[in-house]
Amino acid sequence: MAMGQEWLHEEELTDYFTQNASLAGAVTVWQFLQMMQSGRFTKSASKESLALGIQSVYEELVLDVMQKGYMWKKGHVRRNWNERWFVLKTSHIHYYVNEDLKEKKGEIQLDMDSTVEVLPDKEGKRCLFCIKTANRTFELSASDTKRRQEWIDKHELDPDDLE
Repeated sequence: MAMGQEWLHEEELTDYFTQNASLAGAVTVWQFLQMMQSGRFTKSASKESLALGIQSVYEELVLDVMQKGYMWKKGHVRRNWNERWFVLKTSHIHYYVNEDLKEKKGEIQLDMDSTVEVLPDKEGKRCLFCIKTANRTFELSASDTKRRQEWIDKHELDPDDLE
């Protein structure tokens, strides 16, 4: 399965590679996109689905985006909760007003001493966790327990992965 697509004709795909020896079992991104768009080997996918899949792969492989999404963040000074768009990379998390990334609100620097802890529900917020850095603790609220666990899992990095 590639980008959520099911291969319908696996034998035909194998024959395709056999008949095109120059591919040697591998295809370029452009060849892969042509195969996906032809619908010959997969269930048809909308152009929007394909574009989202390509964007996701690009962000992960080229931009080093490990995780992204909306969460609530408790303010450091006013202590109120604001919804923000978060983008996790290897050594930091940027947060923005929304997903268009035009207005950056802040950054959380991650290093080997950064920790993540689950917090009990409070102040009408659930699925809480915090990221503790040397200088500050950031309180966050995910939309559900699954999303919270995804963010926590992404934070628990091998120290060698941190820049």
